[in-house]
Amino acid sequence: MTGTAKEATNELFYYYNLKVVPIPTHRKCIRKTYMSRIFLTKQQKQNAIINEIRKIQATSRPILVGTANIKDSQYISQRLKDLNLDHQVLNAVYHAKEAQIVAGAGKSGSIVIATNMAGRGTDIKLTDQSKKLGGLHVIATEKFESSRIDRQLYGRSSRQGDPGSAIAMVSLEDILIRKYLRLFNIPIKWISLI
Repeated sequence: MTGTAKEATNELFYYYNLKVVPIPTHRKCIRKTYMSRIFLTKQQKQNAIINEIRKIQATSRPILVGTANIKDSQYISQRLKDLNLDHQVLNAVYHAKEAQIVAGAGKSGSIVIATNMAGRGTDIKLTDQSKKLGGLHVIATEKFESSRIDRQLYGRSSRQGDPGSAIAMVSLEDILIRKYLRLFNIPIKWISLI
């Protein structure tokens, strides 16, 4: 069973002769999913991510920042250290502390930075205080080729009817965007954002 098989219905049937049967969630998902924010450069995006973290952290809501690789998680970690913002990093480098980090990720005021390889399928239990404040806020630092991976990250928030929210921040310099702009032969310098 998985919460993200619906998008892969055709593949699962074609390769494994398996049908997908959607089952309603035990409790209604009340997550607020905001429109993706798009930036021209990676630097603009990274600055916006840090500003988003600071804005949400000021409300004491727990935050989960999902990165695509260890380098990005370490970069965001260093920026937060420079701002004296206490946080945890969950990636392949710190895998021994994973259970401890996940256990504290639902506490009010916590900030966890995780790579897409880490912590998936794990329930982040919110404290009562965190629920009252609005639940876990997930920040995706880029989009993936498979929307299932995006949904798996968003799915860390608002489990079992808990409150929560999610937003993706992408730049035109992200690997996925560059790949598809190249397919359509569109130079990035021709694109301007309103």
